[in-house]
Amino acid sequence: MWDESGNASFLSTLATPRKRQPRVPKTPKSLGKCRSKSAPGTPLDRYIPDISSMTDDMLYYSLNDTEDSVLNPENESIQELYNSSLGVEKENRKILKYTESIPKNAGYVNSNKVLFDCSSQKFANSSRHIPSKADKILDCPQISNDFYINILDWSSENLLAIALHKGVYVWNASTGKVSELMMLSEGNLTVSSLCWYSDYLAIGKSSGVIEIWDVSQGKRLRAMTGHNARVGSLSWLENDLLSGCRSGAIHQHDVRSPEHFSFVYESHQKEVCGLAWSPTHTHFASGGSDHTAIVWQPTMTQKLYNLAGHNATVKAVSWCPWQKNVLATGTGLADRLVRFWNVSSGRCFSSFDSGAQVSGIVWCPHYKEVATAHGFQKFQLSLWKYPSFEKVIDLKGHSSRILHVAISPDAQTVATASDDETLMIWNCFAKDDSSKKAAKSKSNFKFAPIR
Repeated sequence: MWDESGNASFLSTLATPRKRQPRVPKTPKSLGKCRSKSAPGTPLDRYIPDISSMTDDMLYYSLNDTEDSVLNPENESIQELYNSSLGVEKENRKILKYTESIPKNAGYVNSNKVLFDCSSQKFANSSRHIPSKADKILDCPQISNDFYINILDWSSENLLAIALHKGVYVWNASTGKVSELMMLSEGNLTVSSLCWYSDYLAIGKSSGVIEIWDVSQGKRLRAMTGHNARVGSLSWLENDLLSGCRSGAIHQHDVRSPEHFSFVYESHQKEVCGLAWSPTHTHFASGGSDHTAIVWQPTMTQKLYNLAGHNATVKAVSWCPWQKNVLATGTGLADRLVRFWNVSSGRCFSSFDSGAQVSGIVWCPHYKEVATAHGFQKFQLSLWKYPSFEKVIDLKGHSSRILHVAISPDAQTVATASDDETLMIWNCFAKDDSSKKAAKSKSNFKFAPIR
């Protein structure tokens, strides 16, 4: 029927008798033979929401799209051609679509059919078992709640030293015995730093004096002066002892010589709260509360590199044991970044936001991982893969900020000291049985008899 303008009337189209479409069987095997398509302009007999995007071709494609066809590499190009021609998003297709899909967040993973992930942090897959709780918890009464000092260190002889107010205590990790090494008797003096070298322990005091102790004999060997304020950081390698002062000065001492003072390094404007010799003894790094980190060469009083970009106190300064030219630095709450530097060029090649104040960094050579200890706002020890920096696990147990961290000489155990007056021992880098057996068989191979 035609109207006065010569166009076909829509009402007459609805009234026009039409042939009933054959019913499409539900069995997918016969769908290709029985599928029919209505003629153009012929209205359908029922309402389908969002009909503009739900054509018969797309329905046929969706029902016949099986896992086998997707996995078949020969059909992959055909699948992509179907997607582009039909306007189908393969990762989010639906036969009936009444409303828009729920928006996905950054943690969406389609292969697992997950719509929302409550945590945006990605954790790396780890084949080893990592205990989520501390193996041992020791009391540390009257530990100084001071972020800028360093009063925890683990020796190569498996002795862990910690300073509690005026005293220094040594825990033998092999036997579990605790002994008091020394106790200050002078007025308001406190212990502000500790550092091991073999059986000898260097003790920095708030007066600026450094004492050297023979722990095996329980005797003080000497006292070294020179600083005019407290010594908050120490680093000892062979005969050279570095000491960082609250004034910003760094002194190098030769512990063998009666005239111990060797060099002075001055660049920091505030307290030096991080010091570390490089494994090769060719450089050392310092971090300060003036938001700077510096790389030095021994005997050169001028700094080699000023590692710029820090926006908070740099306390955590640690060298990678298997990449000798890589240095890691960690900062305070205002910055929270862990940065990795190539000291050959002085450039930062990677960094990540730890989400909290960084009080210390230690490395694990056999798993190629790095551990960061945190204060505000997360009181935890975090393990990261290197160099991908995927998080392995967060170890929680402290109720207040972690102030100090140390690693055992075999790099399998980590100690953390917190303001909650506890010292926790974590077996987070313990070697599994398979690696131990492999190492044992390798070491005993040459002694195996041949029959």
